[in-house]
Amino acid sequence: RIDAETAEWAREEARASGLPHNEARAVFSEIVTWVLTERAIARIGRGWLTRADREAWADPALLRADGAAWTVSDVPLLDELVDLLGRDKPADQTAERERKDEAEYAAGVLDILIEREDLMDDEDHLLAQDLLYAEDLADRFVERDTRELVERAAADRDWTYRHVVVDEAQELSEMDWRALMRRCPGRSFTVVGDLAQRRSVAGATSWDTMLEPHVPGRWVYRSLSVNYRTPAEIMTLAAAMLAEFAPGVQPPESVRACGVAPWSRRVAEDELPAAIEECVRDEAGREGTSVVIGPPGVPGAVVASETKGLEFDAVLVVEPERILADGPRGAAELYVALTRATQRLGVLHQGPLPQALTGLAETGRGERAKQSLSRRVTLDR
Repeated sequence: RIDAETAEWAREEARASGLPHNEARAVFSEIVTWVLTERAIARIGRGWLTRADREAWADPALLRADGAAWTVSDVPLLDELVDLLGRDKPADQTAERERKDEAEYAAGVLDILIEREDLMDDEDHLLAQDLLYAEDLADRFVERDTRELVERAAADRDWTYRHVVVDEAQELSEMDWRALMRRCPGRSFTVVGDLAQRRSVAGATSWDTMLEPHVPGRWVYRSLSVNYRTPAEIMTLAAAMLAEFAPGVQPPESVRACGVAPWSRRVAEDELPAAIEECVRDEAGREGTSVVIGPPGVPGAVVASETKGLEFDAVLVVEPERILADGPRGAAELYVALTRATQRLGVLHQGPLPQALTGLAETGRGERAKQSLSRRVTLDR
């Protein structure tokens, strides 16, 4: 591109040459060509990344050490590359050559049989070539695929489906959706997800953003407004958390109450392991399932993301303040932890409770034991 300064310089030099107008054009062209050539030479050896590229990729979170393993997020990127670059033609060509070689070998076997002159003159005998072709003979010795349908589908990248059901859809990135759409040419999907439980920073912020590019105007949203799993006592607490980090999301309404109020207990750092063990022993004497959910590093606890989609009769949430502070999606993680319980919810914390949980009834160690005994007596009766 010729900038105004270069054009003005070239015009002045052409006029100063004293040549007639048409001949002076050559002077103008020489100067412009020289400037453009110098610019091109200056660009030789420079990096091919633009400043915008470098700024976009300067985030340390995008850097990966040499030898690092593949991640789940790499899968849709690799799938996109295969779609753009095409199949491995040498591999397909090798398979085709092998098939032709097998057919030629089978044809040679048939030729040997045909050379039996003592049989060729006998009209009552059927010869090999009367019953099958070389390709048929070769096919009989091809290794058969005895895998189940689901195994073959999982191993075949080009396998497509008539209908796809997607669970935990809020976690899928835009690249994930592109990979899914390639597997379902008819665009027939049942998509289930909860935006309030989204952990992935690349996940859905709205269903319109994710679905409209692929099925414009052809998708229907249905909200599940009834909560059959979480009792009202616990859902009231979770709804307060939801209102803080996702005020635009309407919490589902519980259809039942359990009669047991959620509780919290503040402990010192050296008391935490014993407090967890006490709660675990308490729940071990009851029917049903239980789980301890906490931030990474808490002995005997699992992180909230490992419990998504699951439910337990009793849930003990440990150090909710640390869960909340663990990254940009900490609030969603805490919401998941709170909504796993179908009967009983307890919270152990060292620091102040998050604002949404300040309504929890605070109990001491002795009070906790009395509550446990009282509930057992009631159940025994």
